[in-house]
Amino acid sequence: MEKNKTDLEQLEQLVARLASDSLPASELLRLVDHEAAIMRVNTLLAMSRAARSAPGLVDAIVAAALDERNNVRLMGTVTVAHEAIACLFRVGTEEVRRQGEQLLQQLPALERSNLEWYLRSEGLRDESGPGMPKTGGPIR
Repeated sequence: MEKNKTDLEQLEQLVARLASDSLPASELLRLVDHEAAIMRVNTLLAMSRAARSAPGLVDAIVAAALDERNNVRLMGTVTVAHEAIACLFRVGTEEVRRQGEQLLQQLPALERSNLEWYLRSEGLRDESGPGMPKTGGPIR
Protein backbone atom coordinates (compact mmCIF):
# COMPACT_ATOMS: atom_id res chain seq x y z
CA MET A 1 0.00 0.00 0.00
CA GLU A 2 2.81 2.41 0.88
CA LYS A 3 4.50 1.75 -2.48
CA ASN A 4 1.27 2.60 -4.35
CA LYS A 5 0.96 5.84 -2.38
CA THR A 6 4.57 6.73 -3.23
CA ASP A 7 4.01 5.90 -6.92
CA LEU A 8 0.88 8.06 -7.00
CA GLU A 9 2.70 10.95 -5.32
CA GLN A 10 5.50 10.69 -7.88
CA LEU A 11 3.00 10.74 -10.75
CA GLU A 12 1.23 13.76 -9.25
CA GLN A 13 4.56 15.60 -8.95
CA LEU A 14 5.40 14.75 -12.54
CA VAL A 15 2.00 15.99 -13.77
CA ALA A 16 2.62 19.24 -11.88
CA ARG A 17 6.01 19.62 -13.58
CA LEU A 18 4.42 18.93 -16.96
CA ALA A 19 1.75 21.56 -16.28
CA SER A 20 4.39 24.12 -15.32
CA ASP A 21 6.25 23.58 -18.60
CA SER A 22 9.49 23.13 -16.68
CA LEU A 23 10.68 19.94 -18.39
CA PRO A 24 13.14 20.08 -21.29
CA ALA A 25 12.17 18.67 -24.70
CA SER A 26 14.42 15.65 -24.15
CA GLU A 27 12.43 14.69 -21.05
CA LEU A 28 9.12 15.20 -22.87
CA LEU A 29 10.32 12.87 -25.62
CA ARG A 30 11.02 10.23 -23.01
CA LEU A 31 7.73 10.69 -21.14
CA VAL A 32 5.52 10.48 -24.24
CA ASP A 33 6.16 6.72 -24.07
CA HIS A 34 5.24 6.42 -20.36
CA GLU A 35 3.36 3.26 -19.41
CA ALA A 36 0.44 5.25 -17.94
CA ALA A 37 -1.96 6.70 -20.54
CA ILE A 38 -2.71 9.72 -18.35
CA MET A 39 1.00 10.57 -18.27
CA ARG A 40 1.21 10.29 -22.05
CA VAL A 41 -1.73 12.70 -22.42
CA ASN A 42 -0.26 15.23 -20.02
CA THR A 43 3.06 14.94 -21.84
CA LEU A 44 1.34 15.54 -25.19
CA LEU A 45 -0.29 18.67 -23.78
CA ALA A 46 3.09 19.94 -22.55
CA MET A 47 4.61 19.10 -25.93
CA SER A 48 1.92 21.10 -27.73
CA ARG A 49 2.79 24.15 -25.62
CA ALA A 50 6.54 23.71 -26.21
CA ALA A 51 6.40 22.78 -29.91
CA ARG A 52 6.70 26.33 -31.26
CA SER A 53 10.13 26.68 -29.66
CA ALA A 54 11.11 23.01 -30.12
CA PRO A 55 9.68 22.02 -33.53
CA GLY A 56 11.08 18.47 -33.25
CA LEU A 57 8.31 17.75 -30.77
CA VAL A 58 5.72 17.88 -33.55
CA ASP A 59 7.06 14.65 -35.06
CA ALA A 60 6.70 12.95 -31.67
CA ILE A 61 3.09 14.17 -31.38
CA VAL A 62 2.32 12.79 -34.85
CA ALA A 63 3.97 9.49 -33.91
CA ALA A 64 1.83 9.34 -30.74
CA ALA A 65 -1.31 9.91 -32.83
CA LEU A 66 -0.36 6.91 -34.97
CA ASP A 67 0.81 4.65 -32.12
CA GLU A 68 -1.63 1.73 -31.69
CA ARG A 69 -1.07 1.67 -27.95
CA ASN A 70 -2.62 5.14 -27.75
CA ASN A 71 -6.00 3.85 -28.91
CA VAL A 72 -6.97 3.44 -25.26
CA ARG A 73 -10.04 5.48 -24.29
CA LEU A 74 -9.65 8.23 -21.71
CA MET A 75 -13.27 9.26 -21.36
CA GLY A 76 -16.26 8.70 -23.60
CA THR A 77 -14.98 8.30 -27.14
CA VAL A 78 -11.72 10.26 -26.70
CA THR A 79 -8.51 8.24 -26.89
CA VAL A 80 -4.90 9.20 -26.20
CA ALA A 81 -4.39 9.20 -30.00
CA HIS A 82 -7.30 11.63 -30.39
CA GLU A 83 -5.72 13.90 -27.81
CA ALA A 84 -2.47 13.74 -29.80
CA ILE A 85 -4.34 14.97 -32.89
CA ALA A 86 -5.95 17.71 -30.79
CA CYS A 87 -2.47 18.70 -29.60
CA LEU A 88 -1.44 19.30 -33.20
CA PHE A 89 -4.29 21.81 -33.45
CA ARG A 90 -3.18 23.30 -30.11
CA VAL A 91 0.31 24.02 -31.46
CA GLY A 92 -1.49 26.60 -33.55
CA THR A 93 0.71 27.03 -36.59
CA GLU A 94 -0.94 26.58 -39.97
CA GLU A 95 1.50 23.83 -41.01
CA VAL A 96 0.99 21.80 -37.84
CA ARG A 97 -2.80 22.27 -37.90
CA ARG A 98 -2.70 20.93 -41.46
CA GLN A 99 -0.95 17.80 -40.16
CA GLY A 100 -3.70 17.41 -37.57
CA GLU A 101 -6.34 17.85 -40.25
CA GLN A 102 -4.72 15.15 -42.40
CA LEU A 103 -4.70 12.68 -39.50
CA LEU A 104 -8.30 13.59 -38.69
CA GLN A 105 -9.40 12.88 -42.26
CA GLN A 106 -7.79 9.42 -42.15
CA LEU A 107 -10.06 8.27 -39.31
CA PRO A 108 -13.17 6.15 -39.93
CA ALA A 109 -16.31 8.32 -40.34
CA LEU A 110 -17.83 7.78 -36.87
CA GLU A 111 -14.51 8.20 -35.08
CA ARG A 112 -13.77 11.33 -37.16
CA SER A 113 -17.19 12.77 -36.31
CA ASN A 114 -16.64 12.17 -32.59
CA LEU A 115 -13.20 13.77 -32.71
CA GLU A 116 -14.49 16.74 -34.73
CA TRP A 117 -17.08 17.32 -32.00
CA TYR A 118 -14.34 17.16 -29.35
CA LEU A 119 -12.12 19.59 -31.29
CA ARG A 120 -15.04 22.04 -31.62
CA SER A 121 -15.85 21.70 -27.91
CA GLU A 122 -12.23 22.58 -27.10
CA GLY A 123 -12.32 25.61 -29.42
CA LEU A 124 -9.71 24.05 -31.70
CA ARG A 125 -11.82 23.69 -34.83
CA ASP A 126 -15.02 25.26 -36.13
CA GLU A 127 -17.64 23.83 -38.49
CA SER A 128 -15.66 24.83 -41.57
CA GLY A 129 -12.30 23.46 -40.45
CA PRO A 130 -9.39 24.34 -38.16
CA GLY A 131 -10.15 26.98 -35.57
CA MET A 132 -8.02 29.20 -33.42
CA PRO A 133 -5.36 27.49 -31.31
CA LYS A 134 -5.95 27.07 -27.61
CA THR A 135 -3.51 25.70 -25.06
CA GLY A 136 -4.71 22.94 -22.80
CA GLY A 137 -4.03 22.41 -19.15
CA PRO A 138 -3.29 19.11 -17.44
CA ILE A 139 -5.79 16.30 -17.51
CA ARG A 140 -6.00 14.57 -14.14
